[in-house]
Amino acid sequence: MTLPDSTMTPAPPPTRARARGGTAMRPATLSGIARPLLTAAGAVAGAVIVRGLLDASIGPEAVFLPFGLAVLVAAWAEGRTAGIAASVLSAVIVSALMIDGTGGVGGRLASMVIFLAAGLTTTALVASLRSARSTAEAHAAEAERAHRRLLDERRLNAQSQLESDRALRQSESRFRLLVESVSDYAIFMLDPQGRIMSWNAGAERIKGYAGDEIIGRHFSVFYPAVDQQAGKPAGVLRAALRDGRHEDDGWRVRKDGTQFWANVVVSPVWQDDELLGYAKVVRDLTRRHRADVLLESVLDSAIDGIIGVDEHGTIRSFNAAAERLFGYAAADVIGSPFAVLMPEPYRTNGIEYLARHARTGHARIVGRGRQLVGLRADGTTFPLELAVSEFTLAGQRYFTGVVRDLTRQHALEEELHQAQKMQAIGQLAGGVAHDFNNLLTIIAGHTELLLGKYHEPGELNHALSDIRDAGMRAAGLTRQLLAFSRRAVLEPKVLDLNTVVQDTQRMLRRIVPEDVEMVTRLAPRLHRVSVDQSQIGQVLINLVVNARDAITNGGRIEIETANCDVGPGSEMHPDARPGRSVVLTVRDNGAGMKPDVMNRVFEPFFTTKQMGAGTGLGLAMVYGIVKQSGGQVEVTSEYGVGSEFRVILPAAEHAHLPTPAPLPAAEEPLAGDETLLVVEDEESVRRLAVLALREHGYRVIEAGNGAEALRTLGTYNGTIDLVVTDVVMPVMGGRQLIEALRPLRPEARVLYVSGYTDDAVIRHGVQRADVAFLQKPYTPSDLAEKVRRVLDGRD
Repeated sequence: MTLPDSTMTPAPPPTRARARGGTAMRPATLSGIARPLLTAAGAVAGAVIVRGLLDASIGPEAVFLPFGLAVLVAAWAEGRTAGIAASVLSAVIVSALMIDGTGGVGGRLASMVIFLAAGLTTTALVASLRSARSTAEAHAAEAERAHRRLLDERRLNAQSQLESDRALRQSESRFRLLVESVSDYAIFMLDPQGRIMSWNAGAERIKGYAGDEIIGRHFSVFYPAVDQQAGKPAGVLRAALRDGRHEDDGWRVRKDGTQFWANVVVSPVWQDDELLGYAKVVRDLTRRHRADVLLESVLDSAIDGIIGVDEHGTIRSFNAAAERLFGYAAADVIGSPFAVLMPEPYRTNGIEYLARHARTGHARIVGRGRQLVGLRADGTTFPLELAVSEFTLAGQRYFTGVVRDLTRQHALEEELHQAQKMQAIGQLAGGVAHDFNNLLTIIAGHTELLLGKYHEPGELNHALSDIRDAGMRAAGLTRQLLAFSRRAVLEPKVLDLNTVVQDTQRMLRRIVPEDVEMVTRLAPRLHRVSVDQSQIGQVLINLVVNARDAITNGGRIEIETANCDVGPGSEMHPDARPGRSVVLTVRDNGAGMKPDVMNRVFEPFFTTKQMGAGTGLGLAMVYGIVKQSGGQVEVTSEYGVGSEFRVILPAAEHAHLPTPAPLPAAEEPLAGDETLLVVEDEESVRRLAVLALREHGYRVIEAGNGAEALRTLGTYNGTIDLVVTDVVMPVMGGRQLIEALRPLRPEARVLYVSGYTDDAVIRHGVQRADVAFLQKPYTPSDLAEKVRRVLDGRD
């Protein structure tokens, strides 16, 4: 604290300073002039006396000396007024003393003028000297007062500094105690080059270094080698200087070489624009980091999307499954409102719900699953199920939403619904197939026998022909129903699909109008497939007929084969067998289908054709045959553009084609003289089979079931060349009969016959490639041809 000058050193009297200075005098008065005049008069009088005393020893030219001295004394003693007065008096006296000179009056006047000028000049010089002396004295006095003030200020500042130093030492002591007592944080100082200057107990615990081991070393020793090579330590200091503070998370290295996950805060320390160094605070967050990594791993491995949202509706977390579901990268949506993931009206409803929840706290959706619609980044939507949980952190509400994509579930539900409809019709068809096939066998068989006896045209012949044709159409309808329901009995063989297309193409040319161009593109080196040749041919015919009906005024039908690979876990066909496959494509540029039609295209009895123009079983049969063959059917269509059906069949495990059996000559008869055992529980069917075989020359033994057949053979000692047996019979079925018969008649060949569907046949264990099988209904000629082929070893 600096005190006023008046309290430290008294100021000199102002009258004395003004008198000596001669620069700040008051206006002259008589009393003020008297003293200088008296002084001047005294000095001149003294000069007269000295002149008189020296008159005998000095010459007339030295008359000026005592009077000049008088002027000098008067001017020095009393200032300019006294000097002027002394100069005037001295000039008059000197002029008077120069009467005896040779100059006369003119000389005296000249002497007086010269003396007066010299006196005035001397007076001016003396006044200047007096003024300089007065100024110097004033400056010296001011300097003395300033020196005294400085001493007082220094004394006060010294006292203040002592108090400040004492407080600073106390503050530093408290700060050091505070820093040393913090063991969970490593706190240390770096110099401007990054060398360690101080080290607390927390740093020693976290880093593993004692203070004397680490002080003076560069802080880059804490970084892994890869970070050191990348120049990360220097980058941290640059960032701290640039931003004023730098925070960083990463791996750091302890003294023993182990690494820990650290949160590091670096701040530059300045004093008077000078960088003193850096302060570093380090926390060991290894356990929390591991927990975060584990949580992130769990969240990212979840198959459902998990999204965190704050109470304002802002997305705070977004796991990998959510990225896949919505098509956004997490960095693109974190910080955005959750409404970007929802289309209208769900978006508006969600915003209103969140606002209502913030006001009332009522949360209808929390803890429940609701089916909504999501909006992907590409603008497409998908069905989803959302379950929400709520928690509070630091006084704020947060929500965690678990999102499950229901697209596949809805597709599976639709597929299940479709399968249930197919199963219902299949069960209906399979339930009546056995009895219906037996009836059709009787109708068709006896009609054929009668037509063989009545050759002449007439009403009876036409009636029998109509009965036969109706029976065959009924049999075809049954086969379609069984094929659709995947219950038909297939006879798969390894074959080249290109051959099937080429063989069927000749018939397709007859059913496709001339104004429709049909193009075939067959892939070379096509994989072999194991399918029923007649059934897969029927698939191709139905697809081409469907394409033909979609074209009105000329168009184009393309048939194409190609190899492909089905990947594991196909979302479109989850039950498909992965691996090598063959694709049969039928494409047209016809009318195409609307989405509602395409969704029902494989439904049985569903058709867009006019009444009587179709049964609605063509594509349903395609679906059933392909599915039963282990394949898949895909359809794409655009209304007004055209449709494309793709049949995907798995490649056969054995690529070689079987050696075809030699075909019988056209004139080769179907008759024979072998002995046959016919076992059939339906008496009418058995009677027809026995009659047809005997007319072809065979010796026939008949039985109503397996047990009766064994009893009959027990009394018959002759040879049995072929056993023709129904599969499903009361008391003893066909398979049990053959197993019991093998030890007794090992030479007998076997032909199984059944009117049941594929499931029933498989349950009775006769669906094998090396087992001859004849599906009901059949005609006498069908039976005779099949028996001849089995006896000849061609089937």
